[in-house]
Amino acid sequence: MNIVFEYKNRRFTDFLNILEEYSPSEFDSPYRSTVPFLQYWRDTGRRLTEFVNLMALNVPPKATLSFEHRVAPPKGKGNSSQTDLMILTDQYAVGVEAKYTEPRYQTVEKWLGTSSNKRSVLEGWLDLVRSVHEKMSIRVEDILDLPYQLIHRCASVCSHTGNIRIIVYQCFDVDEKKSEYYRGHLNSLKKRLGSPTNLWFMLVNHPLLKSDKYSELQLLWDNGKRRMHEKVLNILRNAAICEFRKPDVTIL
Repeated sequence: MNIVFEYKNRRFTDFLNILEEYSPSEFDSPYRSTVPFLQYWRDTGRRLTEFVNLMALNVPPKATLSFEHRVAPPKGKGNSSQTDLMILTDQYAVGVEAKYTEPRYQTVEKWLGTSSNKRSVLEGWLDLVRSVHEKMSIRVEDILDLPYQLIHRCASVCSHTGNIRIIVYQCFDVDEKKSEYYRGHLNSLKKRLGSPTNLWFMLVNHPLLKSDKYSELQLLWDNGKRRMHEKVLNILRNAAICEFRKPDVTIL
């Protein structure tokens, strides 16, 4: 399999070069989802094959793995959506968002407020979502209770060509309560979009077998230590974060 690597839409030769592009602040906490996420995708060829098999898709001869993939809002003035990983092939586009210990994200209603510019930005994202199916109908008022992040991540996937677009929450060791929280949002958006056959939603939860070194760093954090990026990066560079058990997979 031929794999092309990108970080923030710029091409790189391999995964390890990309790892060094992340800001050290991304690793200040050992609880950031970035940590197990990058450990997982380090062995890119094997992991891509595993991930594609989870979705019952064909392994592509060529794929672009675009980390921190940016898509600018087509309307209004706002920040680009920055998906943790976009997998791009000739047949499908997969947007992967990592979840570990993150707090709940802001809803569309709270983010939107009364700003006319933000409404334009949101309409632009929805235009991208509507573009995947001519009969799809979704309005701002239909999504006010959903996380704003989910909407622009969905739009980012829909901005790419392909027979199928897939939005994946890749979770690490989340409990059933949090799994249900994420699953509920994905399922709710799918239903409000009319359950399109060419836009899939998927939840993957990887149980972790943490290394002693990683567990020690989390304990240090629990006891008040901060700015731990040097220690976290050290074990991440040495692939010493954890092992991944068989994941629980829900395709919605």
